[in-house]
Parts: sequence; C-alpha cells; structure tokens
Amino acid sequence: MNKKIFIPIFVLVAIIPAIGLLSESNDDTATMISKMIVPHNDKTISFVDFDSRAMDLPEAVDRSTLIIIGTVLDTHSFDKKINLSHEEPWTFTIANVMVDDILKGDNPGKVIQVSMIGGESDERIALVSGSLAKEKERVVMFLELDEDGVFAPHYNLITQAGGMYTIQDNIAENYDESKSMQLDRLVESVSIAIQR
Repeated sequence: MNKKIFIPIFVLVAIIPAIGLLSESNDDTATMISKMIVPHNDKTISFVDFDSRAMDLPEAVDRSTLIIIGTVLDTHSFDKKINLSHEEPWTFTIANVMVDDILKGDNPGKVIQVSMIGGESDERIALVSGSLAKEKERVVMFLELDEDGVFAPHYNLITQAGGMYTIQDNIAENYDESKSMQLDRLVESVSIAIQR
C-alpha cells in the first residue's frame, strides 16, 4: 500500500531543527543518529535519520554476504519494541523479495525476507533518511544475514542509507544520488570488486 503522507510544512519547520538535539552517534555506517517523534492526526510520526557516510562499492561488496537483483513482491509494516530501554516501539517493514539474479553469495532460495527500519503501521509512520523497499520495485540489494537479531533469520540491508538501488529504465538509482549508475555498470563493478 503506497499512500502519500501529507505533513504540514509548519510541522516540518518546527521539527527538523530539533532532530539534531536527539543525536546518538557512533562510527557504524548504518547507525541511527537521531529520532524525533511527533503526534499527527491519529498516528505518531517519527523521523529516523541514519548516518549516511559514503561507503564505496568495494567496501559495500566486501561487507555483503548476499547481493541480489530482485523484485519486491509485497511489504508489511508493523511496530515492535526492540528492547526495554526504549519507551516507544520502532516501526519496521518486512519485504518479500523474489530473487531474479545473484551477484554474490549462496543461493538463498526463490524468495527472501528483508527487514528494514521505517514504514507505515496501523499506529505509526516512520520516515527514514534511507532506502525503503516498495511493492513491485525492481531492486539491487546489498545484504547481510541476520541470524541473531530481532527478526532472525532475515536479511538486512548492509546500510539503510545506501544498501539498495532501485532499477528504473536500466538505471540503478541509489539513495545517495552520486552513486546512481547504469545497471550494467553496477553489475560489472560488483563483479570486479568480488574478484579483488
């Protein structure tokens, strides 16, 4: 379900400058650096900002246990408390992704589940500064297997802020626009990085 979310501009102007006040930084590439929660109509909206430090392609390939080209079949968002120290639950999206091609890693099967922070649940909307898979999108995903985490065994993007490319007209578009490129070039670059 892809609904457009309307947030009055005065809410964004009031909220976004405050986000920096809630920083929780460290050097991990996929680290959540801030989270701001505001009420809006019948739902709570949270803005989750990730550390989007540039990760070069060889580093992304090395960190990934699985790199696929696939099609997002469907997504489901829900809320879950991840530990007792957080008062508010987090909103997560699980995407069922059909594997069309494997660029790195062992065959995981025809359909895999990928968990991501963000999405729209019954009670919350979590907007993220990063990639969030949408139904029917063709994607290139850089993944790591999560065998011990909240939703194990699922795959996670190696970094929410850049671990996924969406494919449009043979262009692989990344959240970081400077990394977008022709799909064929991305596939070739991944192959070269694996061989190093």
